[in-house]
Amino acid sequence: MTEVVLFVQEKVQQDRYIPMPEEVQSVVGRTREVYGPVVHWNYETNAQYIILSDYPLKDSSYSEVTEAKIYDIDKIGDGRGRIRVPKRLNDVVRSYYFEGARVNYLAHQEMTQANNRSVFLLPNQQLQQILPPTLANDVMDGPDANEIQESLTELPAFISSP
Repeated sequence: MTEVVLFVQEKVQQDRYIPMPEEVQSVVGRTREVYGPVVHWNYETNAQYIILSDYPLKDSSYSEVTEAKIYDIDKIGDGRGRIRVPKRLNDVVRSYYFEGARVNYLAHQEMTQANNRSVFLLPNQQLQQILPPTLANDVMDGPDANEIQESLTELPAFISSP
């Protein structure tokens, strides 16, 4: 079984900004001199999952989208920042991230301990596809995060690491 070590739910805000809590920033994102905090946006080309990482993912099944700034860390407080869904992202994938949509930062231990740390950023529609049927029907209503995390841990074939 795969141990899920990060599971955070957020809502997409106006202009496709997504809150990025400190616990997510502690896994992915780095500071570039002059530019400030940044994160790399990648997507898996078959399933079209978004993967945020410290650096571009090199595996051929992933496509790098861009390196993007983490905004407003000092303005929001509590170490929270915001990321914005890049315009360079495939239109189909980008369409999942509309204002009010629920999204989920998700990582298992292997992802957080790699040389190039990474985190999935899944909209509820994609999360629903990997959950057991008992929870999948309730995802759109926002079930308890602990319940989802437990179910993901119990999946025999969890999403593989980038």
